[in-house]
Amino acid sequence: MKTAITLLLLLVSYGMTAQQAIVNITEKKGKKTTEITYDGSQIVDINADLKLRIDKSALRERIGEIIPSVRQNTALQAQISQFEAALRTQEQVLNALDSNLENVENMESLYEGLTSFYNTLVAGGPETRVYQETLSLYANWQQNHKTAFDNGAGVSKEYYIFTNLNKDLDSLKSRLAVLPNTVYFVSMVAYLQTDLGSAGRVHIDNFDTYSEQDFYEVPRWVTTLSDDQLDRLKAIKAQAEANNARRASLFEELKSKFLAALPELKCVSEVKDSITDFLTDGSIAASISPAVRAKAKELIAQYEAMVTLVETVKNAVTNLDIDSVFQITSLIQQVKNRLASLKEVFTDFDALAQAIRAVAAKAEALGKDVKACVATMTQFYAAFDHLAGILKGHQNRYQDNLALGKEVKRFTLDNLPDEGYLRLTRSGKREDGDILELNLLLGIPKEGKDPTSTNPDDYEIRKLEPWSLQMQTLGLFSRTYVGLIMADPYNADSLSGVEALQERRFLYAPSAGLLLKVGSRNSRFYNDLLSPGLGVSISTPDFDTNGDPEFGTGLVLTAFNNILSIGINYNITLDVPYWSFGVNLPFSLPGIPINRPQ
Repeated sequence: MKTAITLLLLLVSYGMTAQQAIVNITEKKGKKTTEITYDGSQIVDINADLKLRIDKSALRERIGEIIPSVRQNTALQAQISQFEAALRTQEQVLNALDSNLENVENMESLYEGLTSFYNTLVAGGPETRVYQETLSLYANWQQNHKTAFDNGAGVSKEYYIFTNLNKDLDSLKSRLAVLPNTVYFVSMVAYLQTDLGSAGRVHIDNFDTYSEQDFYEVPRWVTTLSDDQLDRLKAIKAQAEANNARRASLFEELKSKFLAALPELKCVSEVKDSITDFLTDGSIAASISPAVRAKAKELIAQYEAMVTLVETVKNAVTNLDIDSVFQITSLIQQVKNRLASLKEVFTDFDALAQAIRAVAAKAEALGKDVKACVATMTQFYAAFDHLAGILKGHQNRYQDNLALGKEVKRFTLDNLPDEGYLRLTRSGKREDGDILELNLLLGIPKEGKDPTSTNPDDYEIRKLEPWSLQMQTLGLFSRTYVGLIMADPYNADSLSGVEALQERRFLYAPSAGLLLKVGSRNSRFYNDLLSPGLGVSISTPDFDTNGDPEFGTGLVLTAFNNILSIGINYNITLDVPYWSFGVNLPFSLPGIPINRPQ
């Protein structure tokens, strides 16, 4: 039974070790501490302090996986560290044994030292060399030295074990000394990603000499609009007034569409001029037969007639009202007939000028190909230029993050600090959702390069363990927002003199609100996308469209980081309730104001 339990514990321990991170992060906010796991959400409180602990055993294992040439070196260093840890209390134990053990203090010192020794062995695990060597030495002492010790002529098991462990330690150090010295270093850097202008390196105590930023604590309770939000609110108000001013009737819109669908007179005039140039071209005049010349002149006449018809139709439609809509039917039929005649004449002309048409067709096809190619290249260049800008930005950020200047300290496994500290309140100005990149780096000098160089190009930099920590205000907090809403009164028919509400259901209005939100430690999807909010809002609709905004207030519910909103409101000026909804996109569309939701 005991064996089964031991095996189970070993399997559990092995599974935990396989998933163990090299850097262990503890978040501290006030008196509360929270462990941040590498395979978790990696969400931290935006105003917390972070304690970064390095697991050197896991680091040795990772370095050995990446650099085969130092695998043996790191294995020996690991064994040496295990022996040194086990032998840390040997002097205490041996001194107690040399003293009078009848003394209570000496006995307590002996037991304390032996307890520490055995605890170190157990903590290292039965697979370690020092553990196995200790068991082997104890068995050998039992077999070969215990009898002599019991008779007062031999050495104690403590002397025997410690003496031989020291010999093994000296042997390991001698083996390590003759191994090729592979130069490498370990560093840790942090980088703040934000759109607020403070992106850059973040200081980590014990790992670099960068200066900390000015203290900045992201407020939990926000109750006033920022200057940026006030500017956007003014822009939204202007856009709402412009939208409400668009009162073109459906009939007028149909007239505009009809006029746009008529043939382009410029094209007609150009074709007529081309035919005239064709007839008067001295280089081909002798080759034009009388029949072709006659058909060409007929085409000119047809085009001139078409111009007259189109002008007549345009004038008729421009002056059209709702009662005379069917009076242009005959004109439309004339245009249709004229087009048919034009096609017939052109067909005859085409048949008489086969050679010319063939040449023209090839030239036209070539021109279309060239035009299409130019358009494609133009689009490609625009897309390429945009993409290149994005890639360059990412490249610059990546290089800035991995660059190892003189401020970044370099360590070996022997002198690597056990802990580092990072204060987010001294990392710079930031906002919810910003990312803190944390990288544990391994640097290997390139062949022929100076291992003490500070030039990052002289090294191959490998990421041992990259972290991407999302900073978020956790728990309940408040934020303000601005946006454009569409407002619809419940009883618009009862409002006298409000003509705008008789012609359309919704009117635009600028809105601002104070929301309560909840930040999650466990879900980036919730923080980045859902982020619902509930609160109060104020808006300034203009239901009577007289240019004087009314005052409205009510409750609002937002979702998707304030992109969508729905509210129940009351227009205090006109004494009328209304409901509203808003779609505030974080990018620009034609006719929609730019609004970055807050």
